[in-house]
Amino acid sequence: MGIPGFREVAFRFLEGLDRTSFKKVGKRVDKYAEYRHNAMLLSAKIFQFASGENLLRHLPNQAKIPEAVRNTDMEDLYVHVLYEYVIFEHREKDKRVLDWYMKKNQPENEWEQILLEAFRSSDTSLYEVVSASANEVTATLRDILGEGGDVVVTDFGLSHTASIGTLLFARIIHLPWLNATSGLSLPFFPESRDILLREYRKRKSKPASLDESARRFLAFLRLYEEIGAPYTSFRIEGE
Repeated sequence: MGIPGFREVAFRFLEGLDRTSFKKVGKRVDKYAEYRHNAMLLSAKIFQFASGENLLRHLPNQAKIPEAVRNTDMEDLYVHVLYEYVIFEHREKDKRVLDWYMKKNQPENEWEQILLEAFRSSDTSLYEVVSASANEVTATLRDILGEGGDVVVTDFGLSHTASIGTLLFARIIHLPWLNATSGLSLPFFPESRDILLREYRKRKSKPASLDESARRFLAFLRLYEEIGAPYTSFRIEGE
């Protein structure tokens, strides 16, 4: 998602609100647009840092962009996968790339400080969409892997296009003003729930060389490649 494109989506949405609706959701949507903008800038900086510091030497092949998808509609997904894995999951010398970045770089502004701490404490899970509201720009997600319960996220794509019962493998970023996804959500059809849980239990302990979070990420990526729903189903123009 390019920054200008997303800001245009947010602006169009805010422009169409009446005064009452704007007062209710406008500030949150504005903060959400700021979050996406600043998160993309910071993610690019962390990725460039990792590359410059030679921290990508042992990147698993699964996290790399397959040659078969280059110049296809799926390439965008794997760019998101690569960034997500490098920033949140990849480790060199027993330390995550994100932790190396925080050790060697000071936040340049308040947004970076907030995002670095939010990134550091984030986690992934498999969620079920239990409600969605385009007017509120929210979706309520139920954690079906752990004990996280329900979480309400602000998200243009999910709130406008996700169907009740849709399953999503996603990372939730908890901010002072709202909850949001990291930007990568892998969708699955509701009827795949049982096989997803069964296959994940079989795969979650491999490869043993990675920590639990990284194994979970790669397991669901492989499951998405095998039985996932179309990636573009839950995005809107500009995201």
